Amino acid sequence: MKTDDEVCPGERLRKTAEEQLARKEPEPLCQSGTPGDQKLIYELQVHQIELELQNEELITAKQGADELRQEYQTLFDVAPVGYLVLGQNSTILRCNRRAAELFGTPEDHMIGRRLAVFLDPATLTAFNTFFMDCCRNKKKIPCEFVSCLAPASLSDPRHLHFFGKSIPSADHQGQCIVAISDVTDLYQYQDALGEINRKLHLLSNITRHDVLNQVAILAASLELIRMKIKEGAPIDEDLAMCESSKEATVRLIEFTRGYERFGVGKPIWQSARMVVETVQQKTALSVTVDPSLDAIEVYADMMLSSVFSNMFQNAEQHGGHNSGITVSFHQKDREGVIVVEDDGTGIPDDMKELIFGYGAGVGTGLGLFFCSEILGITGISVCEAGLPGDGARFELHIPAGVWRCRNEPL
Repeated sequence: MKTDDEVCPGERLRKTAEEQLARKEPEPLCQSGTPGDQKLIYELQVHQIELELQNEELITAKQGADELRQEYQTLFDVAPVGYLVLGQNSTILRCNRRAAELFGTPEDHMIGRRLAVFLDPATLTAFNTFFMDCCRNKKKIPCEFVSCLAPASLSDPRHLHFFGKSIPSADHQGQCIVAISDVTDLYQYQDALGEINRKLHLLSNITRHDVLNQVAILAASLELIRMKIKEGAPIDEDLAMCESSKEATVRLIEFTRGYERFGVGKPIWQSARMVVETVQQKTALSVTVDPSLDAIEVYADMMLSSVFSNMFQNAEQHGGHNSGITVSFHQKDREGVIVVEDDGTGIPDDMKELIFGYGAGVGTGLGLFFCSEILGITGISVCEAGLPGDGARFELHIPAGVWRCRNEPL
């Protein structure tokens, strides 16, 4: 006798049908007719029950498949990673919300278009190889590309990591599913880290050179003092020189102390308004924050507040009849510009570039040199564009991709 595991599905189905038929009340028609008729009717009744059982199984299977399909669709749509299903010629067959956000294009506008349209032209050769490998070799092949589309007010194209795998298709044409992750912050952090190392190396060389200069001045002054003491000559000027050199050395050490926090943590996205409002509480001058700054975020070193603090101090200490400061934002092409301006005496034309040099303002805080170093970590540049006599105007030029509006998709 066969065990249940050895019985084929067809035999099991017939056995179940016969058991159900046996439990039914026999119909009057089944008690009449020839034995051949009765056997035929019996077979038809068993077959009818088999069909009903198969139909029930199909309905159950369909319901299960619908539930699984719905679960898959939900996971596909709400996944934090972008997903695309690509057909022939990299045509986009399916697209989830995150992918649409990454490319800055509505989902329904992406369907039917080639993915190559959205990529940096410089990556197309690599992308074609990636796509063919995904479809033909049927194995997972990670690759990285740069999207050439982004929301208009953002800046540089995003760095996107692509991970693809072949999937079966009904028409036996090459298809693959591609997972897309935004690694722009990683690229920015790597660039910022390299810039920090470069700046710290530069500062180390400059500081070592300046300290050695002061040591040389002290050594020369001490030698002169020894000689003058033997000769009985006055040494007041030499002592004053020693005192001045000592103070200069202390200032250098104090300046480098500020660099202890320079680039310690990775750059982060910061609300421009919140940074300014935090700093303005420590400033005696009135600070007006323009509404244009409300939704703006800047990718910068965590010491960004020190930049505004130093600019406010400069306006307070060197602005003359300065009555207040205004901070605003505007967009120039794909670049963002934060403007810090006052109505004081302004800065002479021949000093506009010198004020950002090393050593300028060392005695009054971190100095504008330090400000430009902090901003430069993420590629932000600063200049003074005011008119002498009409007030100072500092402009922070923020490259595309280093600023964004909070109400735009990330």
